[in-house]
Amino acid sequence: MQEKDETAIDKEKLQRVIFELYTTEETFNKSMQRVKALYEQVKDKKDIPQELRDGLAMCANLADSPIRKPGNITKPSDIQDPDAVIGMLHTAFNSPEYRERLAVGPQAAQILQKYGNHPAFATLSKMIDDPQHQGLGSFMIQPTQRVPRYKLLFDEIRKLVHKESLEFSDSRKSQVSEMVVGADATAKRMMDYKSLYDFSQNPSMMSPDVILGLEQKRYSPEEMKKKIDALVQFKSSHDFLTEQYQKHSQDPKKAAVFLALIAVKTEFTPAQRMQAYLDLSKQIGRA
Repeated sequence: MQEKDETAIDKEKLQRVIFELYTTEETFNKSMQRVKALYEQVKDKKDIPQELRDGLAMCANLADSPIRKPGNITKPSDIQDPDAVIGMLHTAFNSPEYRERLAVGPQAAQILQKYGNHPAFATLSKMIDDPQHQGLGSFMIQPTQRVPRYKLLFDEIRKLVHKESLEFSDSRKSQVSEMVVGADATAKRMMDYKSLYDFSQNPSMMSPDVILGLEQKRYSPEEMKKKIDALVQFKSSHDFLTEQYQKHSQDPKKAAVFLALIAVKTEFTPAQRMQAYLDLSKQIGRA
């Protein structure tokens, strides 16, 4: 009897977590649908800054979620087959295209925040058809919160699926673990996009000290700074530094030095420096 009670309790917990994931996604999707409708109204309006319209477009791209709650599920106990639902969630979340869309979400939030005091922002806020929100500003944080929330819920599902009382297959347990790892990787990707956007707004922020800070957990800051200072002393072409980075691609420390130097040299174009920064983030295992 005790074993049966434990099974029932664990199943109810799993039903509640899955239902919360469903409702979280449903709420977010409704919000982004409103932003998508707004974008359709203003996408060709030249009086609204192009970058702001781009930010709305990114949000609009998040509106069509592959994770949809079936209409017959109105409460946790309606989820009678958690195993099948978890399989569906794994298929939906494991899509590289979907996870990449999620990762870009915070960049959209950054753009909306950047234009928070722009006259066009106030105009757009008045056009949002949602009495529960105070204009467009209330939507800015949602793309940023989404993936961390997923990670917490996936982790709760993982703990329950691995309990002996629920008797899930090894393949299903493996899928849930993949979802947790995928959410973590997507969260790191979000930070890469955020850093790249910050860099695009202010390329000079990528000083040697900033780059050394990125690497302090893996490389010796003293060694990196010595190499960078030595290289900064002479003019180096972008082609030369790229060639050196490729030549030393098998030596993480040396490769990182040349990438860092490309990123900090102000005579290079923002596009060249941004690409070096992205390559550097991959080199140190962040992407």
